[in-house]
Formats: sequence, structure tokens, C-alpha cells
Amino acid sequence: MSDEEQDIVVEEPEQQEEEKSSVASAPEESELDSYSKGVQNRIKKLTEKYRQEERDKAEAVRVSSQLLEENKQLKSRVQALDTGYLSEYGSRIESQTEAAKRVYKEAYEAGDTDKMLEAQQALSNIAIETQRYNTREEIKALLERNVDDVEDLISS
Repeated sequence: MSDEEQDIVVEEPEQQEEEKSSVASAPEESELDSYSKGVQNRIKKLTEKYRQEERDKAEAVRVSSQLLEENKQLKSRVQALDTGYLSEYGSRIESQTEAAKRVYKEAYEAGDTDKMLEAQQALSNIAIETQRYNTREEIKALLERNVDDVEDLISS
């Protein structure tokens, strides 16, 4: 009987250990499940954040490209308008110069000093306008060179 009692005694601790391990494994599994869910949530959030950053970056690149293109178009328009304006301005100065010279010549031939004085004042004003025109042409040439230099640097 002692052997049987010993066997029973031996079996009881094993049963208790099995019960303890099954009870212990249940919380461990739930802990692992919750930990796994937590990790999955973090991964999901990080993935969403990464994708959002990719979308934001792509949008920023698109907007930047669009703004650069718009800037080029506006610059070309301004340049065309500026060229047209300067061309018209130069033509107007030439025609005013010719008209003022003609008036001065006619006044000189007629001996009309008042008309000569008016023509001389007009020629002086035209000389000032010619200087402004020349300065503007120089500025335009400098700006075109600088824009080309800047564009070369950007494309490099």
C-alpha cells in the first residue's frame, strides 16, 4: 500500500502542476495576444504615418513643380510685355525726336524764337527720356544674363 500511496501522492502534484500550467498558460496566451495586438496597432499606425508622409511629399513635389512652371510662364509674359513696352518706348522717343527736330528747324527758318525755345525744351526732355530708355535696356540685358546664370546653376 505504501507504493500505491506514493504513486497517488506523486500523481497529485503532477495534476496540480498541470492545472497550474494550464491556468498559467491561459494568462500568458492572453498577454501574448494583447501584446501582439499592440504591436500590430503600432505597426499599422507607423505604416499609415509613412504612407501619409509619402503622399504629402508627392503633393509637395507636385505643387512645387506647378509653381515653378507658373513662375516660368509669368516670367516669359513679363519679358514679352517688357520687350514690347521697351520697343514701343524706343519708337516713341525716335518719333518725338524727329518731330522736335522738324519743329526746331521750321522755327529757325521762320526766325520764331519762341518756337525754337519750345523745340529746344522738347529736345531736352527727349534726351532725358532717351537716357531712361538706355538705362532700362541695360537693366534688361543684365537681368537676362543673371536669369540665364541662375537657370544654369539650377539645372546643374
